[in-house]
Amino acid sequence: MLDQRFGAGTLHVLRAAVREFAAGAGMPPGRADDVMIAVHELAANTVRHGAGTGRLRMWTAARALRFQIEDAGPLEPPGQHRRAGGGGQQAAGTGEADRRAWPLQPGHGLWLTRELADQMNVTAGPGGSRVTAVFTLRPR
Repeated sequence: MLDQRFGAGTLHVLRAAVREFAAGAGMPPGRADDVMIAVHELAANTVRHGAGTGRLRMWTAARALRFQIEDAGPLEPPGQHRRAGGGGQQAAGTGEADRRAWPLQPGHGLWLTRELADQMNVTAGPGGSRVTAVFTLRPR
């Protein structure tokens, strides 16, 4: 099981850990990249629109790689979004100090994960959000 907390400054570390875990679980290289991209997009959403930090849990069960990303809820009032550099935190993918940061493309995280994963479920409420996704492990 992979269990990792993340924030804006650690998204590159999260991506590497996810890619390694997915490959180790038996995902072919292109599919392991799909898992990494889906996790990155959801984690970036958590950093930008959630509390700024989150938690990833990833495991294998029943011939599938499953992951869950959770946050503690919005830092800002509903309908408002944190801007890069505001409030002492940087939005995902905008840190100049992190040359490994990916560009921010607002609105793509959930859509992209739905396209890449075999199953996805979103639960959101005042106490936070949880996204669970499943990637089937296909025989080699």
